[in-house]
Amino acid sequence: MKQDLKVWNKKVFENVDKGKHEIIRKISFLDKGDNENNLDDKGKNERKELTIELNKLSLREEALMYQKVITKWIKKIDLNTKYFRRVMT
Repeated sequence: MKQDLKVWNKKVFENVDKGKHEIIRKISFLDKGDNENNLDDKGKNERKELTIELNKLSLREEALMYQKVITKWIKKIDLNTKYFRRVMT
């Protein structure tokens, strides 16, 4: 199971940053065409889809960062304290 989680983690989260940069590059290219009034409906739809995908990737990145912070936080505190039980309930 641990190996499966590692594989899943790589597929989902490894290329988030790389994917974001690629999408931003494509959106910038489409925006440049739109500023020159050369962007047709297909290009506008593509830009809309890329924006949606960028938002999804940003949410994935945020979830990953949140998980890492929580993991570090849990490792640092004593799991048997009243404070931990109070926070988690």
